Amino acid sequence: MKWERNELLKEEILNVPKDKRPYLLVGGDISGVQKFIYTITSKGALKSLKGRSFFVELLLEHTVSEVIDRLKLTRCNIIFMGGGAFYVLSHNTPHAVKILEQIRSEINSFLFEEFRGSLFLNLEHVDFHPDNFDRCMDLWPRLSKRIEDSKKRKWIDRIDEAISVSMPHKDCLTRYCEVCFREDVTLEPVFSASERIYEHVCKSCGQQYQLGDALKKVSRQKNEVLYCFDAQSVPRDRDKAFAIGNSFYLFTTRSRELDATAKRVYLFNDLDAKNYTSPNCVYMPLGIFQHKDIVELSNASKVFGINRLAVLRMDVDYLGKIFSEAIPEEHRTFSRMASISRALNDFFKYYLNVILSCDNKMSGFWPTNLAGRPLFEGRKLTVVYSGGDDLFIVGHWLEVIESAMDIEICFKRYTGNPFVTISGGVSINHSKFPIYQYAREAGEAEEEAKNFEDEHEEKQKKKDAITFFRGMPMRWSDVERLRERVHLFVKFLIRKEDHLAIDEKSLPKTFFHRVLALARRFNDEGVLVLPKAAYLLSRANFGMAEPETILKFKDAIMTSNAKEWKITELSTLLTLMLMRKGGEENEG
Repeated sequence: MKWERNELLKEEILNVPKDKRPYLLVGGDISGVQKFIYTITSKGALKSLKGRSFFVELLLEHTVSEVIDRLKLTRCNIIFMGGGAFYVLSHNTPHAVKILEQIRSEINSFLFEEFRGSLFLNLEHVDFHPDNFDRCMDLWPRLSKRIEDSKKRKWIDRIDEAISVSMPHKDCLTRYCEVCFREDVTLEPVFSASERIYEHVCKSCGQQYQLGDALKKVSRQKNEVLYCFDAQSVPRDRDKAFAIGNSFYLFTTRSRELDATAKRVYLFNDLDAKNYTSPNCVYMPLGIFQHKDIVELSNASKVFGINRLAVLRMDVDYLGKIFSEAIPEEHRTFSRMASISRALNDFFKYYLNVILSCDNKMSGFWPTNLAGRPLFEGRKLTVVYSGGDDLFIVGHWLEVIESAMDIEICFKRYTGNPFVTISGGVSINHSKFPIYQYAREAGEAEEEAKNFEDEHEEKQKKKDAITFFRGMPMRWSDVERLRERVHLFVKFLIRKEDHLAIDEKSLPKTFFHRVLALARRFNDEGVLVLPKAAYLLSRANFGMAEPETILKFKDAIMTSNAKEWKITELSTLLTLMLMRKGGEENEG
């Protein structure tokens, strides 16, 4: 009898009629993420920014966990999760479809009440036959169309509430939330330790600031975990917990008592198997690096050279083609898609922390150091977001530029594939520049890099580039020469504690300004500058520099090659920024 049941089950699984669709590919996508995260102009911006970014990531995790738990699936059913989207493989039954509709409705109701519709969960699915396990790429366009259609109809079931004008709360007759500017909710102060950070903020913005504060502890203490509880099992200090739907999340020190009552225990970047003591433990990779000296964004502007902050945005080039064309058709399976997605996620979440820590023993490479300064306990920056196939980093301008170089080197080694590349853009400005403007400008710089076509290349191509300064994108293959040229220029300077200084027996600062002017004239106007370059070099005093170093310097300047002058312009600009001590915050 048992044998017959097994044979029937085997027959049912392997020989499904062509008109049946017993499986579902479930896809989720969160709308409104960019505006939700980056529209911050107040003090406390760093923790609020990190808190908002993490909240979106946790919202994604919460949704996936709800789908898995309520459909009786396992985490092996997750094909991809990151970058504000996820895909899960499920069975197709009327009950499963009903559960998905309930989850979408419950979470969107929570998001509408909490954020007045600024975030929205698009949760869709497509059914498929088992034959699609070998041709899974056919499913993505169908699912993507359903998600796009959902985005166009968001809040259609609550359209009257969505477009209605909310009356000001009694607390908001003369005030509004200092972070999100809402006027229809209760306002309250927010404290960090004994310091009052905000005077009047809404509950949601206050919780997101506290989230950012908690993440700083997690980045330093290995025993800090995140618990998820049902409403009935939240511990007594539930005032420190925050809700997503009907679940409550709490950052705290790990304990056996809480392990036993929690629905899930999230362990961050923990690869030690002995710490996963029960089935409710969940590994959660997280790009969380933050230098210990950075409390606010302004702390990162005063490190070395001119006082400026920078934002770096990077993502993988042609990701869609990597999945759809780079893999042979017979290998385009769910498991292969999941493997590639997890590998990318591991790089941008787990290994990024190692790269930014500047620990050459762990990372296996020596970090970029343009000025030859000591690198204490990693880069003076913080990861705002990293996951899926992209990242957002903010910190000191020099640390950000050097980190971009390191990330590209490590990504190339990690993939081992010269056709899998990454592009990025940097925005540099003073610490009072609004963070959303940083985000926008870095995004525009990244687009400039992705659309870059070098006229001097024999075979035209796009992407695989970086924009350190607007209007001057360059291939990663040229960045190594940029790095070498900065090192060459730095040999004629003296390193002080917080900047590079002129060697009185060598080249004056005006020399570098004149080189920069020549480079810009050549690059902008196409003017032949070799006579002026020769005259400038003939009057230069190279001091006690070695003849080989002087020869390399002259070779870099005495050229009619446009690409070389572009590298000279960028390297001279970086050198002058390293020579600048401090700088007024309101300067450009």
